[in-house]
Amino acid sequence: MEPLKETINEWLKEDQKRSKKYRRTGTKIYNDIVADEKLSKLLTVGPQTVRNYVSLRKKELYKKNNKTAMCEAQVNFGDILIITPSGAEEGLSVFNAIFLMMLRL
Repeated sequence: MEPLKETINEWLKEDQKRSKKYRRTGTKIYNDIVADEKLSKLLTVGPQTVRNYVSLRKKELYKKNNKTAMCEAQVNFGDILIITPSGAEEGLSVFNAIFLMMLRL
């Protein structure tokens, strides 16, 4: 496994530039190693060992680089009818916005 760690780490760093949907899984990395003639000769462990290593490295890499701000917003708008104590009716347009921002560490 040791000779393959550098290659796997490079692949995972490349994957950080991709959207989450297109990143390699541990199984995909194992299959890519098996399919490559040079790398398959260095493979001395099973698929579960590769998946475990990939999982560990992903947690380490993404934890370091995942200090992103998350923002949520909710907007409400509509019309309301207000009846005053004198009996007069007034129509008002209402706009309400709520913003929530969190920093994920």
